[in-house]
Amino acid sequence: EWIEPVLEPATAPPERASADEVDPLTAQKEDVLGADLLVIGVLGQGASSRVLEVDQSGRALALKVALTADDNERLKAEARVLESLRHARIVQFFELREYAGHACILMAKAGEQTLQRFLAREGAVSLDYASRFGEDLLYALEELEERQILHRDLKPANLGVGAAAKKAHHLTLFDFSLALDLRSDRVSTASRAQLSVGTAVYRDPFLRLRGAWDPAADRWSAAVTL
Repeated sequence: EWIEPVLEPATAPPERASADEVDPLTAQKEDVLGADLLVIGVLGQGASSRVLEVDQSGRALALKVALTADDNERLKAEARVLESLRHARIVQFFELREYAGHACILMAKAGEQTLQRFLAREGAVSLDYASRFGEDLLYALEELEERQILHRDLKPANLGVGAAAKKAHHLTLFDFSLALDLRSDRVSTASRAQLSVGTAVYRDPFLRLRGAWDPAADRWSAAVTL
């Protein structure tokens, strides 16, 4: 009998970390973040962030997590841009959170897959798809220009394809990690002069002639995407 209290803690399965202790970068499926987000899996990862799929009261959402402390400010800047946008063709922002020292953006999922993956699987799309997707992208771009926001990385990999219920598929623009809000006093001339950001094959080749990022550069990227 005396050995049971010794063996029991040694052989028992490890307890799952409490909600306050879970690091979102090492979170496993079914871990809980902040008491209300159930981790479903990893949607993707970039140079400065990882995106988790999470469940909040039966609603599938995305949680974008800064990889390092140095990336926190960049993610917070992205949150400020997203918070200022409310448009059907732009990913919906819910709130900025922090877990284990990592800044996190809680937002809607942009779709079930990216346009890049959709095209790789389906090949050339029908005229109906091309027309609808083109309108979606241009509507999003129009909203950005009205709000004086530069995306700076428009491409198929940053467009989600999804449908609500049995409705037609539409595009949703996401990943505003390089975006600049020209209305903000936080945006410097030096920021606009960073001409090598974004994805080279979608970048306006005439940017260097103008010397700064502008709406025309985003239009170029949209045109190449189309």
